[in-house]
Amino acid sequence: MYNFMAKDDAEEYVIKVTKEKTTIEDNTDVTAYGIYIKDKDSSAYVNDISTDKLFVEKIAKLCKTYKVSPVHLKDVVEDQLTLNY
Repeated sequence: MYNFMAKDDAEEYVIKVTKEKTTIEDNTDVTAYGIYIKDKDSSAYVNDISTDKLFVEKIAKLCKTYKVSPVHLKDVVEDQLTLNY
């Protein structure tokens, strides 16, 4: 896991930016970042969102600001990818 984490103890809401090594088509190793969200009822994880750490942290901060439910994490990520790439 990467070091960005937002936690609200009162609401048991956690967001983590994850970091993992992956191999792309030409057998080059890269670092990719994902997002994990957990609330009191459920959790969700979207891996390999981007190799741009700041972009993924931006999405995580949006999720924290709007307290995105884990159920909607994938939709938020897809929307941000569409808007930015």
